[in-house]
Amino acid sequence: MAYGGGNITFSNHSERTANGSAASAFDYCHSLYLHSRILVPLLHAVVTTVGLSINLCMMLVLFRDLRRPSTGSLTRSGSLRGVSWNFQYFLFHIGLCHICMLTTIPVWITQTVFAQGWIFGYAGCKAVKGLITFSMQYGILTTVYINAERFVRVVYNKTRIKCGNSKTRIRTCLLCACLPAISCLTDVYFYTTVELGRNVVMCVSTADPRVKLAVLWIRTIICFVAPVAVLALCNGALVYTVKRHVRKVSLLGVIPRSSLKGAQIIPLLTVTFFVCCWIPWIVSSVYYSFSQVRVRCPVTVFTVINVSMAVGNVHCVMTPAMYLFVRARRAKFSQTTGRTGPKWFSLRK
Repeated sequence: MAYGGGNITFSNHSERTANGSAASAFDYCHSLYLHSRILVPLLHAVVTTVGLSINLCMMLVLFRDLRRPSTGSLTRSGSLRGVSWNFQYFLFHIGLCHICMLTTIPVWITQTVFAQGWIFGYAGCKAVKGLITFSMQYGILTTVYINAERFVRVVYNKTRIKCGNSKTRIRTCLLCACLPAISCLTDVYFYTTVELGRNVVMCVSTADPRVKLAVLWIRTIICFVAPVAVLALCNGALVYTVKRHVRKVSLLGVIPRSSLKGAQIIPLLTVTFFVCCWIPWIVSSVYYSFSQVRVRCPVTVFTVINVSMAVGNVHCVMTPAMYLFVRARRAKFSQTTGRTGPKWFSLRK
């Protein structure tokens, strides 16, 4: 049995039995490899099935609302209707990115599961890696943009800004797509199929190790550290604004609506899910970049990375799930009160 990945190759028993400890290490790695061939695909299959179902449901709802903007508006106000339509437009893009990630990442991890490694050819290697990079980064940056826009409109009450202009949306999409496009082209250029022997072919980066490390740190800062900081700042300000509004309403002797509790919980969940889902993959990728040659059991590293990628894909499940939950609560609120829903965008300081 042979196992290959990155710059590490895990070969047969005779090459690793120089002493007793090497033999036991081989037995452990071999056993872990056999188990990972079953558990890792099963985990990705569950996440992909659930994620595709929820994202397709969300996109169906969004597509229906985008064709009939008036039915999806938060309020009857024209400016707030534009805010809602703009939000749904970018959320539709995020849904497309989620579907792309949910379908390409399971394909990517097959090379560390199948004994023959990568089976989709040279073109498939470049296409799959490019799609993963672009969809992941574009989805993250678009999520940051949505939260930043909501921060401006709620905290500073900028509800009269023109946001329904198609040119503005196109410019925003192009701006969010600049860095992902550069990263995508970089991966398409460097990633290729490499034969590691014993009929094992892997899709790996052929870039210089220092270049790979620099690219990893740049992407980590721009696509994880900076987004976490922006999400924490924006959503923290949202929670503070809502709490201050609730306090003022309570002082006037009015019982705050239960919907305002959701306006405090959703921002916190947004940051929590983002950090918890993506930090395992970030940590494992950084660790792998520093221990490619020195690690004793390569299978352990690859198993952790594959599992962390499945955990990262859970974020593709939680975002549409929260949207559908909030939408269902708003529909129930509308049926029971006859109003269109909680005016989260109209909270004044």
